[in-house]
Amino acid sequence: MVRLLSIARKMHVYGTLMVRITSQSVMQTFLAFCEDQAEAKTLRAQYLEPHLAYVESVMDHIQVAGPLREDGSGNIGASCFIYRCESLDDARALLEQDPYFRSGVYQSVRWFHLNPAAGQWVGGRNW
Repeated sequence: MVRLLSIARKMHVYGTLMVRITSQSVMQTFLAFCEDQAEAKTLRAQYLEPHLAYVESVMDHIQVAGPLREDGSGNIGASCFIYRCESLDDARALLEQDPYFRSGVYQSVRWFHLNPAAGQWVGGRNW
């Protein structure tokens, strides 16, 4: 778990300068690119309701998520999840509990640490 140490307050104890340190969790952004397997269309239909209920239950950690449609065909070929968590392990745990993941919708998952640098979601730019 990543921790940010910050100086909360300086205090004098017995004539010696003591610094009190507190820790705060640093939330990070992770992107999961989940590519569908060949039977995904059937599995998506079968597990749609539990998947949507699960997504609603972890919405506090999801920045944005949704299916990715192939150009022209409209067929779903993958999904993208952008999580806001303390660690990659936390983000992975969220995905691994999703009924789509558990039922085998995805043939592969690629993880990326995302640095939101510019755009409307980040309120402009961060430089």
